Amino acid sequence: MPLRFRKENSIYLPYKQEIIRPLVYFDTWVFHEIIRDNNAKKQITGLFHDDFGTLCLSEMDIFEIAQGSRKDICEIAEFISHIPFVLFDDNPLNDSIIDIKLLDLLHKCNLYIDNKNELIKTLIALKGKSDKLTKAIDYFLLFINKIKANQSTRKQMINAYKRHNKNEVKYTAEEISNIWFGYVLNKNKMLINDHDARDIWHLCKPIVHCDVVTMEKRWKAFIDETFPILSDKIITDKDGLGIQLLIKKIQKYKSD
Repeated sequence: MPLRFRKENSIYLPYKQEIIRPLVYFDTWVFHEIIRDNNAKKQITGLFHDDFGTLCLSEMDIFEIAQGSRKDICEIAEFISHIPFVLFDDNPLNDSIIDIKLLDLLHKCNLYIDNKNELIKTLIALKGKSDKLTKAIDYFLLFINKIKANQSTRKQMINAYKRHNKNEVKYTAEEISNIWFGYVLNKNKMLINDHDARDIWHLCKPIVHCDVVTMEKRWKAFIDETFPILSDKIITDKDGLGIQLLIKKIQKYKSD
């Protein structure tokens, strides 16, 4: 498993993270759909076994899962505990893709919890109350609103969005976030709220580093228009078929 545990005195301690392709990133809606579809849950769990594939679980994922009902949290934690995952650093301003602080927190939790399912539920409970993350998103939203209010900066970002080379092969997460701002600012009717700020925050790095990424339809439209070379890795909830499309995408990667 990518996040490996060793047993010491009947306690499973997380000690190592490994990346096994394909790297798969779930937007929060995917977790909620999976726990409501037993067949899909079995299929996806099966696909991730035999050392094939890695779920990238980010701090934003954990934070948003924590906002759900206790029943949903328990079922999502149970699902995650049965598949290989790494703790993915979704901050677009950081270079590392492994969240060392989150891994350290998991290790500290594991000193008194010896069940993986309970361990994940504890991690979700702790990060769901994360003032640090909430403040980071608030700052991010404030930053975006300042850009919107400053005509000169707004114009610069819109021009950067319009001028960027759509045929570029490689991008950094920071470059994508800046062009994403320009895209949103250029759409006069597309107002940025807290939910949008969180999406931009946690989706930029998966788009760069992961092989399969799930997101909302409107952001897929942004990728199609702005980074067409990356479009093939994106799965959205198209006409309620998002989970089946996701399964087919992972299966195709496995067969290739």
